[in-house]
Amino acid sequence: MVPIIAFSILLCMCTVTGTWSLTCNDLDLICSGTQPREVPWTVVSANIPSFDGSAYNWNYAGATTLPLTSSISCEDRSDHLLITSAGIPSNASYVGKFPFRTDTTGSGHGDNPNTMAMQTYEWKIPKTPVIKATAPPQATGSNGELQYGPIAFALDGVPFFNPFNNQRQDAVDPTSGGFEVMDLCFGHPTMTGAYHHHYILPRDGCLFQDTPGQHSPKIGYAFDGIPIYGPQSDNGLAPTDLDVCNGRTHPTLGYIYHTTNNTYPYTFGCYRYQTIRQRMISGTLVATGTGPGVKGTMCSPKIGVRASVSTATGSTSQPVTNGNVSATTSAAGTNGNVGATTSAAAAPAIPCIATLLMFAVCLFAPYTL
Repeated sequence: MVPIIAFSILLCMCTVTGTWSLTCNDLDLICSGTQPREVPWTVVSANIPSFDGSAYNWNYAGATTLPLTSSISCEDRSDHLLITSAGIPSNASYVGKFPFRTDTTGSGHGDNPNTMAMQTYEWKIPKTPVIKATAPPQATGSNGELQYGPIAFALDGVPFFNPFNNQRQDAVDPTSGGFEVMDLCFGHPTMTGAYHHHYILPRDGCLFQDTPGQHSPKIGYAFDGIPIYGPQSDNGLAPTDLDVCNGRTHPTLGYIYHTTNNTYPYTFGCYRYQTIRQRMISGTLVATGTGPGVKGTMCSPKIGVRASVSTATGSTSQPVTNGNVSATTSAAGTNGNVGATTSAAAAPAIPCIATLLMFAVCLFAPYTL
């Protein structure tokens, strides 16, 4: 009887706790070692202000290779993933030519006098995200819900910042007093050369583009381990059930964040899951991990995020580990797109009823076997 009880308890512990774990292979990082194309730009005064970059003319014919190299990698630690990045887009993405010294905002100085430079980022995200007991408030200019500096990273290693400038004003809304000019792929550098996004829209030649009628692709990860997708949900429709963090529980992908086109909070509004404490060194968020590191897959063989996820009826097979959708007619997929091979549960979301049933089994199984 005692061995049966012990086995039942062990089985129940494995059932309750072993639900989901993120690995380096799940991230679908975009390949490193390439250089973005730098595009000269000029002002189109008639289109100011503009959310979508149409206030500027982009001289694609004059694009040159920026002599900075992209780099992103992942190391599997005991309880977290350690992400190392240079903060430079891959050659799948354009960047605007900086410094950009035209004054289009009436500030009395150039819109961005800074020069892009390679960074040394180290971030860590939990392998098993844990939801916060209480839903946090959405970040505002006054409550400090999202910290300054990086709050997430794109699959190419470029960080996302919160939606504010350093005075906690909206940096994205062109009608805001805190508006900051960004390039054609919705990025710009800080005084230390750290190129970053406050938001991003789907556009060919940038991090991602959407396909009409299909789910947006995965484009990055927040520091709580939750994947970030573009603005479209199933069948190409905008999700209508986003919470204050810009997150929702998708029936296949689990809990995910969505970007929102031209609508606050643009990327995500708060961390719905717990983050791992990061420490600051010279103004850069650095994560220090412990224990031996195991190198995972560094990046996908494809360059750029192009294909989109399809979740049309009949096109999916089973939940997957990295927030993708596995199509029954596709080969193994990359970059958060159709065809990802499956091995574990899709996301850290267990229905309350199922959880109660598991606990009931744990409680009564030793007495019934």
